[in-house]
Amino acid sequence: MKNLLQTSVLLSVAALALSRPVSGFSLIGAPDPSQTTDIAYFTSGTGLRTYSQQGDLGGPRNLGAEFRWSTPVITYGFDATFLDFFGTNGVAAVNRAFAILNAVPAASKMTPGLKEFPLRTSGVNFAAQRLHLYDLKSFTLSIMLEQLGLAAPERWVWCIKQRLEVAGVNDFLVINRNYDPVSQVYSPFVNGTRYSFVMGRYTLPDNTIYYSTRKVAIDAAEPNVTVAALHGIQAGIAGIDDRVDRITSYNFGNSEGSPAVGSWGLYFSGLTRDDAGGLRYLLDPRNKNYEAAPLGSAGLSGTATSVGSGSSGGGGGSSSSPWRIVDDGLVIVDPGTGGGTGGVATNATTTPFTNEAVRSGVDKISFVQVDLDPLTRRTTRPLAVQYSEQLTTNGVTFNQRVERIINQPDILISAADLGATQAIPFVYNRTLNFTSPARNAAGVVNNPNNALAYPGNINGTVDITFSSLGPHYLPIDPGSSQGNASYGFLWGNFDGTTNRPVAFPEGRLDLIQLEKAALDEN
Repeated sequence: MKNLLQTSVLLSVAALALSRPVSGFSLIGAPDPSQTTDIAYFTSGTGLRTYSQQGDLGGPRNLGAEFRWSTPVITYGFDATFLDFFGTNGVAAVNRAFAILNAVPAASKMTPGLKEFPLRTSGVNFAAQRLHLYDLKSFTLSIMLEQLGLAAPERWVWCIKQRLEVAGVNDFLVINRNYDPVSQVYSPFVNGTRYSFVMGRYTLPDNTIYYSTRKVAIDAAEPNVTVAALHGIQAGIAGIDDRVDRITSYNFGNSEGSPAVGSWGLYFSGLTRDDAGGLRYLLDPRNKNYEAAPLGSAGLSGTATSVGSGSSGGGGGSSSSPWRIVDDGLVIVDPGTGGGTGGVATNATTTPFTNEAVRSGVDKISFVQVDLDPLTRRTTRPLAVQYSEQLTTNGVTFNQRVERIINQPDILISAADLGATQAIPFVYNRTLNFTSPARNAAGVVNNPNNALAYPGNINGTVDITFSSLGPHYLPIDPGSSQGNASYGFLWGNFDGTTNRPVAFPEGRLDLIQLEKAALDEN
């Protein structure tokens, strides 16, 4: 009888687990002042081993307090530093990341259960792993999810809100900042993997002590990690206090998330279910926030006259979207042609413009590559993005036409020697611009001390910079040689096919020599 009762209880627990949400996404936004480095919010990266020089650019946000773009078209371009180091194949690799984002259906067209998206999209290319290559496309895709307002759910599923130390004893307040994309309830699951936590105390090389919730995947030997986790965990990766471990754990060791994240040879073929679920929440037209128009916006009336075409890449919004994009989202004119602002031809006249109002999610964002002068980083021709939106202010709902004049892309992609911390080179850098409306939806001036209750905007121009350091070694002590030193990372272009990986800078690296260098350390 006892065994039967135990079996019944176990079956009930299993049924309850199966009935609970099995997915989750996290949101990033302006940091809470309470999110400090001593409880694992690495807002600056100072003194910490991070993959990005800036470390964390924001903190996890609650539902209803998200930050997002309020434009249906985001432009991007490459400057001379990127073209010089990565070349045309590097441009193609980054473009593949944007093609994946452009192929994501409008939020209103996704199925309720998001069944069209798989739980796992990651794989390992073992040839690239032997060469210590990071996939440029996958990192771009992951960084862009942060730019759209998503954080790594594997990291923030459990996080510390507050630490109180009394007589040498620490008490913690641990909160859940992960949400099921279907039910929008708090969730301990990410892509079907349930996470618990263990409180940890860690010491940095400068003897700084911090505390963190080390996440533990309790029902999967190999978690189905999100694309957002690839950079989202590494941006705030924890320092390991043993120097040898820091080198051998160059791709893995951290206190925050899954060991599957950040390995050499890792790639993502597309968005996972929870990545898509997070985007759906942000872009859903039913998700209405009091927010500002994109920077540089103005009102107009009439119909734009297209003198050129927007064939430089990307595509317009969904035909079912409430956004109506003129000429595939773009009107491009030669400088000085026509009578519009900055040479953009238009028969529209400037009209009164409402900036802050209740806005719907834009349903779908299209990414469009624009042609830049690679040295000045400015568009070679004036470009205008025009669309219509529906606003509510003072209880009145109305339509408004918007025009944005683009002289510099929203996303600027470049390459640079980013330096190092603790003798470990930085892999990438990026910026992220959070702005909040001056007033809330009730028309009351926002109190900065209560800003966490309100949503806000993400605006361009932001910079994404990839390391151009090139081949490097990580010897430990005097007397170490090239033969026993750890070989560092390189950027690459690869996938799950049998095609030989490409290493950057292409044409200046010998893959046979790279493979020999990588194998010599073992």
